Formats: sequence, C-alpha cells, structure tokens
Amino acid sequence: MDLGLIIGCLSSFFLLMNLFYPSRNSAVGLRIPSLYKSKKHWQKAQTTFYVFILVGILLVFLAKISQLVSGALYNGLCVAIIILAGLATLLLFSFQKNKNSY
Repeated sequence: MDLGLIIGCLSSFFLLMNLFYPSRNSAVGLRIPSLYKSKKHWQKAQTTFYVFILVGILLVFLAKISQLVSGALYNGLCVAIIILAGLATLLLFSFQKNKNSY
C-alpha cells in the first residue's frame, strides 16, 4: 500500500472533520498548549496543519510519478512531511502571536 496515499486520505478526512465538526478533544492533530486559546484559533491551526500535509504529500507524489524519487525515499519524505508540517504550523502561529502582541 502507498504510504502517501494513506497519509493523504487520513489528512483529508481529519481536515473535513475539523471543518464541519470542530472540537478540541480530537485524538489526532497538532496538540500544542499555545494553540488552545480559543476554539476558532484551534480550528485554524488544525486546518493549516492538515493543508500543509496535503500539499506536501501532493508535491512528493508528483515527484514520485515523475520518477524523481525512489519508493524508499518517497516513504521517508511522506513521514518527514508530517513533522515539517507541524513545525511550519507552530512557527506560523508563534509569529502571529508575536505580531499581535506589539
């Protein structure tokens, strides 16, 4: 089974769940205490996280079908995208917090 397809499908599912049934009690997602300010802030952070994952997976998938990356590298990049999406979301929202405090 294709790891990128699994991650992409799960991210799409969680993104749709987050958009239509937002809850801070979700079992899966980016769980950082600074994102718990409000339900809307939490939903925005989760949406950003899942969109980063979907865009990253799509780019790596396009590289795979163009035969720019091998199967093993593809699987490694799919896992790395989750970590990078979390870091990008954390940095994005921490800069927004600092920007709003001035």
